[in-house]
Amino acid sequence: MSDLFRRLNIDLVEYPLSQLVMLIEGGLLSAEDRKRLHDNAHISLHSLLPQPEFDNLREHGPTLVAWQACSGDGLAALSPLYGMGQHQLRDVLCGWLVSACPPESLAEHLAQANRIMAPDGDAYLFRYHAAAALDTLSDRNDAWAQAFFSPLVTWWWRTPSPQDQRAAWRGHRGHARPQPEALPPLRPDDHLWRALVGGDRESYALLHNLERLTPAPFATECPGERLSKVTYLLEQARAHGLKRKLDRADYVLWCLTNPSPPERLPHWPNALSAAQAGRAWLIDSLVGN
Repeated sequence: MSDLFRRLNIDLVEYPLSQLVMLIEGGLLSAEDRKRLHDNAHISLHSLLPQPEFDNLREHGPTLVAWQACSGDGLAALSPLYGMGQHQLRDVLCGWLVSACPPESLAEHLAQANRIMAPDGDAYLFRYHAAAALDTLSDRNDAWAQAFFSPLVTWWWRTPSPQDQRAAWRGHRGHARPQPEALPPLRPDDHLWRALVGGDRESYALLHNLERLTPAPFATECPGERLSKVTYLLEQARAHGLKRKLDRADYVLWCLTNPSPPERLPHWPNALSAAQAGRAWLIDSLVGN
């Protein structure tokens, strides 16, 4: 039994009416896995992009996956969902949420946070479920952050742990309120804006550069799927402790253009360690062995 499994079990036991949902990146689902989810009568899917302006992104954006079990059944009744997150959906898993309200209500609540108002007055899509954004929001004690986490018992997400070259799980406790609070658009100051969306700006810039390559290193023409893939791989690169932008870009390009990820290479630990320490560029170590 994993440490995360035990922690989720504790959360569900302490709050017997709570429910466990899995948060996935829909744009990374294979066609086969997408069909399996839709065909499984025990599963309900709840998009976090319900607004009309996100019609083209809905299937490719963040999605809650819930197992149709009665509240109070505990984690034992939801073991199939947890098993899917550890195996079939491992590569698209973003986090685990223990919620005091039903999945459909939780999805409606979180969707209120889709728009973020930049300091220049323009509205942008806010990927609040990314690890960097959650790290920032969970460290704040302002009214907006309190309301954002209000219906949650706990939100678990992967966060960088370069010491052991893996992504550890970080949890943040909410207020476990069955009735979620209304969320106005988030209006961050310059400092908070940079902390929240810096990673997303890197995703868009890298996507733009990759699409200029001939041929473009993507298996799909869908812009939403491409952005989801680049964003996810960048988050993986950060989880590996790659601090230099060029190393992160090379990690993404490698994953897009090679049949196997670099983690499967026998010299990956040495290449990663050298890049983390700034002794060598990641790509030089990967191709030089």
